[in-house]
Amino acid sequence: GQGSRFWIDIAVAAADRERDSGPAEDAGLVDIGGGGTVLCIDDAAAGLELEARIIEGIPGARVLTSKTAEDGLVQARRHRPTLILMDINLPGMDGFEALAELRRHEETRAIPVFALSAAAASQDIERGLAAGFERYLIKPFKARDFQRAIAAKLRAAADGEILGVQELDHRLDIVGSDGMAGAFAGFAAQGQQQLADLDQAWRDGRHGDALAVTHRFRGGAATFQMTALQARLARLEAALRLPTIDEAGIAGLIGNLSEEWERSVAAFQRWLASRS
Repeated sequence: GQGSRFWIDIAVAAADRERDSGPAEDAGLVDIGGGGTVLCIDDAAAGLELEARIIEGIPGARVLTSKTAEDGLVQARRHRPTLILMDINLPGMDGFEALAELRRHEETRAIPVFALSAAAASQDIERGLAAGFERYLIKPFKARDFQRAIAAKLRAAADGEILGVQELDHRLDIVGSDGMAGAFAGFAAQGQQQLADLDQAWRDGRHGDALAVTHRFRGGAATFQMTALQARLARLEAALRLPTIDEAGIAGLIGNLSEEWERSVAAFQRWLASRS
């Protein structure tokens, strides 16, 4: 399609219009984490294959592809991807029309969409952002930077499933970043100790102590809006309150707590860093 040339050495420009016009760097992909599903809509077969290959280098990321906006809209409604990459110059319905169509339907209205285009003039970028594209990625772009941009968005979406971000933002407005960081540092130390205390109480058969630690731990998780961790602790607390103890079930819940704790702490730290 028009405006869809690709290179293997590629440089990214985002919504902030930062561009790298210098020599191409090593395009080797980096392990930067992430997850979720990305729908790539691009009529250029080589470009589509390259985009998919780069995104597949993000741990946990899944890729759907489409060569037309019309088919892409069907896939978006069917699969509800975490992120859509939309080429602007598509045959038939173009990227602007497709974006407007996505916003008309409840099931796709909230899906973030990044524009892909070789049109790099400031008025092109401004038009894209004004239309509602969250970012405007200019072709050609560097593989490393392209992958980082996608991974950052996927990670932010995943963090939104771990944390109550809206409530955290409200609390941050009240206490400030320094106050929030200080309070969380104290909770992080307590949480690590509570994990150890809970594990030891369970191993010793002190079910009452395990319940008390779980209850306190859940309160701290609620304070810092660690919704996924809080839900897991709530299930553990409910199981510990039952008259008949399901030892295998409780052991499984406790065994997975450390991983959930680490995910929640990392998500909180990324959220706080993004607000500083």
